Amino acid sequence: MALSGDFSKLDLLRRRVESVTRAGMVQDLAAVMGVAAMKQVADSFRQSRDPYGNAWEPLKHRDGKPLLDTGRMAASVNSAVVDRGFRISIPVKYAPAHQYGAQVAPHSRLRGRTLWHNPKTGRLVGRNTRLRTVYETQAKPATFANGITIPRRQMLPEKSTGGLGPIWGRALNRQAATFIRKRLGAPSTGGGDAE
Repeated sequence: MALSGDFSKLDLLRRRVESVTRAGMVQDLAAVMGVAAMKQVADSFRQSRDPYGNAWEPLKHRDGKPLLDTGRMAASVNSAVVDRGFRISIPVKYAPAHQYGAQVAPHSRLRGRTLWHNPKTGRLVGRNTRLRTVYETQAKPATFANGITIPRRQMLPEKSTGGLGPIWGRALNRQAATFIRKRLGAPSTGGGDAE
């Protein structure tokens, strides 16, 4: 029995399947998904909401949006490809207090300033000047008698609070579907949600 015909389409399909199943594809997909997740975190900061669309508690002691006073935390969000996916991190020491909420116990500490002087001239100088010694330290105790309550302003979804949820789930599914369609060389579906 002899087979005849055009096997070019079958060969094209074989090459596409190989490109999807090769080892680096998982890392490529994880990198794309990490970028999509970072966009979701940025949207949460910009819209002052958690990953599920619930508004963060508004500020009480200043105007503006929560967690955007300096923008340091929002700017520190990053993603990294790991063994079986990606990891999103917010590497500032106070991020967990906002992600989970926190109660800071009442405490006191000294607040003050140190004046520096040049021993040769006797003039006051800046802290970073090379030739300097301590001239005077002025300190006053500051007491936080009631403690501080930091409300929960969740930035990253968690299994215990609803998993990815509809907002993150749709965004990540859409990115994964787009990535796989491009990898297979399939035409776009017109921007609809892939679920």
